[in-house]
Amino acid sequence: MAARRLERAVLLDLDSGEENGVQFNPSDYLIEKEVGWKEQDVAGRDAPAVEFTSGARRRLTTSLVFDTSDASHDVRVHTGRIEKLALVDRGLRPPRPPRLLFRWGGFEFRCVLQSCASRYLLFDSDGTPLRAELRVVLGEYHEEGAPAGGNPAAAGLEAEEEAIAGADERIDQVAERALGDPARWPEIAEASGIEDPRDLAAGDPLVVPGGRPR
Repeated sequence: MAARRLERAVLLDLDSGEENGVQFNPSDYLIEKEVGWKEQDVAGRDAPAVEFTSGARRRLTTSLVFDTSDASHDVRVHTGRIEKLALVDRGLRPPRPPRLLFRWGGFEFRCVLQSCASRYLLFDSDGTPLRAELRVVLGEYHEEGAPAGGNPAAAGLEAEEEAIAGADERIDQVAERALGDPARWPEIAEASGIEDPRDLAAGDPLVVPGGRPR
């Protein structure tokens, strides 16, 4: 049996198509979602009544480790690629930090970099940092007017999902990743309005009809 290839997590810049791969895969990540319930004082009760106000975006929190101690060069060359994703890109209209996609295996999380804390752990004799841990918080991102979750059928929408094309990824590879069958690529092409699959570029959003067979 052939050994399975290690797949590394990536942060894909959806605006530029640039992939920012991690050096070491995270040991864990945490996904949180808060729900807005407003308390209302009611006289004579042991606990207040609650009223739903709105949902909140999910947050993904994880740590990324970078180490250049073997090569003895500045680890900030690598951490800077992640840190810059929190900076405003003046080339975008309106100017803003880029939209991102965190992808690891079959898991995809469309997001923006909400916060990034860099902790330097190892230094060369001249003070050059050689190892760093980045604590990143990724906030879920939705296009304006798009549903933020829930049952798509209840919202009058078809049960569709979105996949983002990776660098040098063919549409049949997207079909294998998203649907479990590369032969189903014509379904994605038709749903996405793609006439020539060879025109697929990194960062292109693709509509995935249905999902994996149960």
